[in-house]
Amino acid sequence: YSELRILKKFTKNLLYFGLRCCDRYDTPSALGILKRGQNDWLQPFRNDYIDLSGLLMATDFPIGIRKGLEQQTTLLFRSFLEFSNGKVDCRQHDFGMDYTTSQNASLCASFLGISCPRQFGRFDPEEMQSALSKSKLFAEQSKPDIPNTLDWGLHMMAYVPVGFPDNYLNLPSQLLCGFGARQVNQIRFHFEHTYRRLPSLRKEENNILVLLAWSSTYHGQTLEVLSDWIKSEESLHLYHRLIEDLWLQQTPEQFGLTLIALLCRERILICNTDEVAQPIGGSYLADFDAILNRQDIKNRRTVFEQMIFSLWRVLYTLNTSEETVQLLEEVLDMGAPLLEPLAGIVDQYCVRKIHGHNHNRAFEEAREGLLKCMEEMLKRDRNAHAEWMVIPRSPLQLIPPRVTTSSTQAPSGQVLLLKPRNLKAPSF
Repeated sequence: YSELRILKKFTKNLLYFGLRCCDRYDTPSALGILKRGQNDWLQPFRNDYIDLSGLLMATDFPIGIRKGLEQQTTLLFRSFLEFSNGKVDCRQHDFGMDYTTSQNASLCASFLGISCPRQFGRFDPEEMQSALSKSKLFAEQSKPDIPNTLDWGLHMMAYVPVGFPDNYLNLPSQLLCGFGARQVNQIRFHFEHTYRRLPSLRKEENNILVLLAWSSTYHGQTLEVLSDWIKSEESLHLYHRLIEDLWLQQTPEQFGLTLIALLCRERILICNTDEVAQPIGGSYLADFDAILNRQDIKNRRTVFEQMIFSLWRVLYTLNTSEETVQLLEEVLDMGAPLLEPLAGIVDQYCVRKIHGHNHNRAFEEAREGLLKCMEEMLKRDRNAHAEWMVIPRSPLQLIPPRVTTSSTQAPSGQVLLLKPRNLKAPSF
């Protein structure tokens, strides 16, 4: 490529970048971008220094990365030049790992004198094609040869870290654009680590759930970005999707991950003192059923915590799905609470869920088990010093500490499990 052809391609790439930062192409800012010729685009590079003072005042750049703004800006435009078939210099690819793609795009836009009302993101290809055909750079050609605008953007992002392709890692673009390169690499590693532990969860739609679970143990900028996104309509759609999923049959691993994601969402959302730390509808299972029926109750976080504790008790006692048990412990990261009087009905529900029942069937059978339990208790002699009690069809049978499940035979149709207080203490 001759130097002239490289410069032409370079300025056209800057034009495309500028339009991708615009919401519409009929605004004064967008029309000003379209009127720029080649010399107009190259003028900022002829200045003796890079003036980023305006950007620092308008953008909240962390103090720790402000000292490297000029170097980061130089490396970004070096990448634009290489994308335009300029000479490749691998020594100039050392981008700051803590800059987000949004910050990179803001640096480039500020240097070029472009107002950047939005992140480098989605656009209408036909409208973009039409706008480019009216630009000064393309109008000067007798036969404007405008590349496919979708492919153009994908190739540009492969060279210049100013954005992510749609559905990259199957995560919302608003989230990704708030993470630095270092964090994105950590997220990818965490996804792989989680899916190696629990292969049945390896689905793209689970990525956002795993990210939410990770937020319970990772703090800093990741949590700040999630806090902003969690208030969005996209987050609300995810919440409704997870609630719908809980009505269906799920594997123990998927059931656990869904509950974890809902709990972590509530932990991030919680910013008021309205949270109630006790059952509202008589039992946590009744409250859980109310949540699934889209009722707005004030103890959602507590309900999800209790459901996860119950699932942990069941899986731990049944000695199954060890990796799921560890994941639940990592997210809970708190001591096991005292059992509520009706905790057993929640455990009955969880047993049925991990055995493939949908919500309606598991809920009705757990409630039926409670009613039979109450009838049985009324028939029994009220002996306050009884060492053990059989709860028909309950997953949490109470047996004395000296008895083990290997030597104890339960009546037909019943299951004997250790008392929660006799379980080995989890490493929360």
